[in-house]
Amino acid sequence: MGIAFPLSLRTLRKGGRLLTVGNTGGPKFEIDNRFIFSKHLSIIGSTMGTRADFTTVMDLVFAGKLAVRLDHSYPLAEAATAQSRLQTGQQLGKITLTIP
Repeated sequence: MGIAFPLSLRTLRKGGRLLTVGNTGGPKFEIDNRFIFSKHLSIIGSTMGTRADFTTVMDLVFAGKLAVRLDHSYPLAEAATAQSRLQTGQQLGKITLTIP
């Protein structure tokens, strides 16, 4: 998690939820607790699913019954525009940056 976890808390809007899965950044990190209580945030921990769960989900993806919602894709040169869209909460789904 390293720096990603504390930064993720900062980006959440009031009442937001942060789901954490895995531990690639290490088991310990420092956070500013004020973000949690002042914004009424929830932190949810989860373990990875079973191999059977993964197979079930991937079968749904390949069958076209489950897909990631893409709001907008921006060229890397327009990263500031993409960030602005995220900050204002205009997006519905993922925003991606395309690297040439």
